[in-house]
Amino acid sequence: MKQIAKYRVLLAEIQTGVLLESPGVRAINRQREEIAHWFADLEAARAFAKATIAAHPEVECHVQEASGQSIELVRDVDAFERVLDSRPEEPMPSWWRRIRMMFTRGV
Repeated sequence: MKQIAKYRVLLAEIQTGVLLESPGVRAINRQREEIAHWFADLEAARAFAKATIAAHPEVECHVQEASGQSIELVRDVDAFERVLDSRPEEPMPSWWRRIRMMFTRGV
């Protein structure tokens, strides 16, 4: 008897959120059903997500039901913090720019 796939795992880049077919391969012009990894039980889906994160920390996995309802998001917390820390700080606008922004907003 063939088991029906009830759960899917979608891969995405942790930095941009772009969906991936496999780690490092972006899914451009593809439907979620085509790129999802399907599983019959939740434990197998979670095990796949954890194994993928262990091998590729720059990827996050979305575990969902077949209907698309999200169950959990699995990602490497340290990798997520590294992404946040690597963002360049935006310089503070000059005092003249701040004054101009106040007047353009009508404050």
